Amino acid sequence: MTLKEELQHLLNKCCAENASNTPDFILAEYLYDCLKAFEKASNAREKWYDVKLEPGQDMRNLEDALRRGLPVCYESNCQCKALHFSRPRESPLMLSDDDGHLNPPQMP
Repeated sequence: MTLKEELQHLLNKCCAENASNTPDFILAEYLYDCLKAFEKASNAREKWYDVKLEPGQDMRNLEDALRRGLPVCYESNCQCKALHFSRPRESPLMLSDDDGHLNPPQMP
């Protein structure tokens, strides 16, 4: 069963189409299109911030991670516990150590 068919089945099973008097297949199509639009917007956001978010990763951009003092890493095959990002544009907040991990500047 496709995602649209699953949505249609779930909407019908829960009688969710009754409140709007809209057939379940139309609501399923709408919800599916919403998911696709969100995916497109999320991809555009990643491109704008020049980051690659991984599944399960917090939805914060690189600058925010650095400001918060979170460990950040650019190495794609690294197994460390840092937040992993694709190589960003230059930033005055980035200070890299020898193994490619980023450390935020220390506040005086």
